[in-house]
Amino acid sequence: MNPLTGLSTWDGARRCELLYGIAEAMEARRREIVAVAAEETGLALARLEAEFDRTTGQLRLLGEFAAAGRDRAVVASRGAAPGGADVVLVRVPIGPVAVFAASNFPSRSASSAAIPRRRWRPAARSW
Repeated sequence: MNPLTGLSTWDGARRCELLYGIAEAMEARRREIVAVAAEETGLALARLEAEFDRTTGQLRLLGEFAAAGRDRAVVASRGAAPGGADVVLVRVPIGPVAVFAASNFPSRSASSAAIPRRRWRPAARSW
């Protein structure tokens, strides 16, 4: 059973606790995570340390965002639609989402997403 089943029903305090817990678990294995990232990417330790700090900081920031209830905002624009109907925007959390892009490489894509570790190997060339 997936431990995150029902995440959308959790209150902000519980989601905050989860995100802080993930950040703390990462901090507990910081040396190992940074060492693996350095080995796999060839990036400088200073850059990886900064990426790691930014990742755990963002997890905590999102936890505070959830705890404050800002992830469950309901915005109503009374009479905004044609004919005077109300327009209501409701944010509904769908659960963890992973984004793979150059701006979040490598820490936020690999270490916080619990993706199995894979080593990149250049393809053999036959010329």
